[in-house]
Amino acid sequence: MDKKIKYLIIFVVIILIVGVGGFLAWQQGWIPTLKSFSKLTSDETTDWKIYKNEEYGFEFKYPSFWNIGESNALSADNPNQDRNFIQINLSNNIYQGDSEAFDPCPSGRANIVYQIGKLRMDAEGSMDTERTFEEFVNFQIENPERGPYIPRTLIPVTIDGHNALMFNQEIRKDETSKICKGGFYYIDQGLNHYTTVSFIVDKQDDKLIIDQILSTFKFTR
Repeated sequence: MDKKIKYLIIFVVIILIVGVGGFLAWQQGWIPTLKSFSKLTSDETTDWKIYKNEEYGFEFKYPSFWNIGESNALSADNPNQDRNFIQINLSNNIYQGDSEAFDPCPSGRANIVYQIGKLRMDAEGSMDTERTFEEFVNFQIENPERGPYIPRTLIPVTIDGHNALMFNQEIRKDETSKICKGGFYYIDQGLNHYTTVSFIVDKQDDKLIIDQILSTFKFTR
């Protein structure tokens, strides 16, 4: 028998064996299909905790090893109101230590600050009903009482079905210090209320976690 024909026959037999074996394995469920593989892939937030607040109507998920705290806060524009909004502080439990010099970007630090239920107030302390939400946000950013004005590029986004505006920022202690990443969201709650969400992160791995946390935020009413 010609060697070329012999090798061709052997090659065909191997292909048949592999093909039949693969088909039988698929039939028995030994090889995961795309559908079954999706069942094997676990949700990375499955073991996370859920923070819920019935009074202000919102919830979000966060890693169990992160630290969370809450406090009722007063609006600087409406100090006579008993309580204006709730503030939630969420961090990865890495602090700057006992240093007296405040560092806005301590090594390894990642944190999020939620302020939910803030009232839309104008410069006179009255309800701001004339401006659009974008105009109101620009007023908040440009307000000289909040510090030096830094031009921002506002990006329209949607968060849980609500219109929102966000901007990214780089934060550093001084001209010689390292830079960490940050971002700020203004979310229109309607009925003259809004929510702000800000974050600071030092490492890219933690930025991915922050993105996941932010993606779980939703209003419950």
